[in-house]
Amino acid sequence: TTPDSIQRQVWDGKLPVCFVLPEDPDVPPLYSLVPRVGYFPALLDRLRAHLSRHAGIDEDSPGAQQLWLRSAGRPLRWHLPVGLLYDLERPKPPPLPWEVEIRTRDFPTDELVSFGPNNSLESYFLYCLKEADALKHRARVINEMGEREHRQLWQGLLNDQFDQFSVVNRKLMEGEAKYLPFRIYQQEADGGLSVLQCLAKPHREDSTPLTLSDLLRICLPNFTDPVTLATHGVSLPMETPLAWAYDKLAYPDNFLHLVLQPGRCNSAGDGESSAMQLDSSSES
Repeated sequence: TTPDSIQRQVWDGKLPVCFVLPEDPDVPPLYSLVPRVGYFPALLDRLRAHLSRHAGIDEDSPGAQQLWLRSAGRPLRWHLPVGLLYDLERPKPPPLPWEVEIRTRDFPTDELVSFGPNNSLESYFLYCLKEADALKHRARVINEMGEREHRQLWQGLLNDQFDQFSVVNRKLMEGEAKYLPFRIYQQEADGGLSVLQCLAKPHREDSTPLTLSDLLRICLPNFTDPVTLATHGVSLPMETPLAWAYDKLAYPDNFLHLVLQPGRCNSAGDGESSAMQLDSSSES
């Protein structure tokens, strides 16, 4: 498996999702294969059209304009990529297709970002890219790009066009990074979400690669329980070099999103094998 094919497999990962409207059981569910690397708010227009067609909810009505999504009784933090949201449900992920509820009232403003005209998903995505490049290159690369390239990045993601996206994003991924952009997440039992981020260079002081195990020691120096870091539906060996994981498994926002899970990989070989293919328990 070549490095480029790993990146393409990551991009091509899809989750089968069943959108339902609990308040009206007569409305048929909407089934969709949703890109793991995408965002749920990108589907809002399609969901509004579905409700207009089957529930008589006008697409411009307050209810349609304030749609939000819920899973397992919790609002879906839709500013995070779809695949990350599903991985946060592990080690017991929802059965597939993933049932996601459409809500048309009581928007949880204290928990969710509202993606409206003044706070578009595109603007948020570009902000994430700038934050990642600030860590890697002091924002030099992203600031040297023109608006046309910024737009191409967004349109490539929105339209699921890997080549359109990657030809520009390659500029952001090339060169020596000062720090590697990553976040570590842990779903709390009460529904809360812990997010951990610290500064991590690609190499140790002796110039050997920094591993995921090293990363945990830096970010959680007093943490002793056996754990695994997972992304894109696979658990990674703890000896995986952080720079390799970042280069091959970063999401389109140029952050490596890692989910902290209890337990360890059985062996390095098992982990390396699983990292080359999508986890059959969570993908279609």
